Amino acid sequence: MIKKPSGVPKYGGSITIQDWMVRLYFLQGDYLLVYATIHSFSKDGESVFRGSLRYLAFWTGKSKPTVMKVLKYLIDNGLIGKRVIHYTRLNQARHYCEYWTIFSRLEPSEQKKLLSSTK
Repeated sequence: MIKKPSGVPKYGGSITIQDWMVRLYFLQGDYLLVYATIHSFSKDGESVFRGSLRYLAFWTGKSKPTVMKVLKYLIDNGLIGKRVIHYTRLNQARHYCEYWTIFSRLEPSEQKKLLSSTK
């Protein structure tokens, strides 16, 4: 019997893969799934993805090290942004990361211009 991993998303959750993610950035596989997941949270231009590596590993079906490699690639290639938030809890230093797609932070006119160039 396969044990259900802990901390998986609730039933009914979804992500959307847009055609421009493939046409504009040539994303595929794990890169496309991670990008689409982050974009699903940040597409309004203000929100960010604060999910865990476990959450991204669930959606890709990959390990945490693989997800970390994908995130590094997307950051290094200017497709997503990252901010590290440090805090202290119970006298222990901790941190979490916020991610967003660079596309979601563009002005609507800039987004439209980029999308029209992919046709």
